[in-house]
Amino acid sequence: NSVEAMVMPTSGEYILQGGHYRARIVSAAVDTNQTPVFYINGKEYTDGIYDVVGTSVGPQTFSGYMMMPDDTTHYPFKGQYTVGAPSATISNTDLNIMYRGFKNKFSISVPGMSHDKIKVSVSAGATLSQENGVYIIVPGDNVKDVTVTVKADVEGKLLSMGSQSYRVRALPKPGAYLKSGETEYSEGNIYVINVPEDFSDLYVLPEGVLNQIRQLMCKNLPVRLEA
Repeated sequence: NSVEAMVMPTSGEYILQGGHYRARIVSAAVDTNQTPVFYINGKEYTDGIYDVVGTSVGPQTFSGYMMMPDDTTHYPFKGQYTVGAPSATISNTDLNIMYRGFKNKFSISVPGMSHDKIKVSVSAGATLSQENGVYIIVPGDNVKDVTVTVKADVEGKLLSMGSQSYRVRALPKPGAYLKSGETEYSEGNIYVINVPEDFSDLYVLPEGVLNQIRQLMCKNLPVRLEA
């Protein structure tokens, strides 16, 4: 018969910083009359549960050995897990700023966390709601900046996942703009004249039509000829 020590993670192999990594260490051959003892970094674990807090971000490894009663043989084992830094993805689905009095839509998530474990809050002066899985933030009348803070419920504890601040601006009045080169025009009138291929044909038009064209094209000139 052979005996081996096996590591069976109970919390998954990816945890957030500040969370617990748990693994059950068992022997591959079980004898109900003998209870194995496990040693990791010189510490004895009689219940076979390895529980540590993930303090350093990145891949983590551990190793140890198992011993059976009345047996001096060391049965080695090793395991690994990854600790991720708390982080949140906060994305304004419409703009990179917020508009005052407007329903600004945000998509907020935390890698590895379900939505029911995520807690979102906003700074004073703004309201927060949800519609169809999207967060709706409406800044108040006098608010100049809004900070969005995200926390996650990790093993019963609310841990900060990050925050992000947005400038608040007044919603601009809707209007049409005409751009010519680098210049933008937002006020004025647009006139479209159908010019014949031969410019001399313009003078074939009735005098009243020509005078109307002259009036529009030369209205800012001090002198205008009508003929």
